[in-house]
Amino acid sequence: MTEAEYRALPEAVARTVEVVHGHVIKRESPAPQHNRIARRLAGALESARSTAWPCLSVETGIDVVLWRVPTFTLRRPDVVIYQDPSQKPDASQVQAVVEVASPGTVREDLTDKRIQYADARIPRYLLVLLDG
Repeated sequence: MTEAEYRALPEAVARTVEVVHGHVIKRESPAPQHNRIARRLAGALESARSTAWPCLSVETGIDVVLWRVPTFTLRRPDVVIYQDPSQKPDASQVQAVVEVASPGTVREDLTDKRIQYADARIPRYLLVLLDG
């Protein structure tokens, strides 16, 4: 899938997928506990943000383009801290991402996503591990 094809998807469909190296990855709806932790963590990070950095934004479930070449890759971390809240971020604007990992996603979160975020030069990757 190209970026243009992704952008042409209806919003309801786009929210259910990520694109990794041009391949569509279907994402199941997270459990309420997962969403609650991501939301509370984002709130805590936003509250702790220094007034010296008003240009930083903290969001949950926002698209982050990791790279476009050689093949389009887009992830949707659980929490994203990024610059310029007037637009959706690409990896160059991201200061940190957080993934809330359940037993079913921990392997991908510890391996694939960790490597992809590092390759995209995102400086901080935090992982919250949920109990089974």
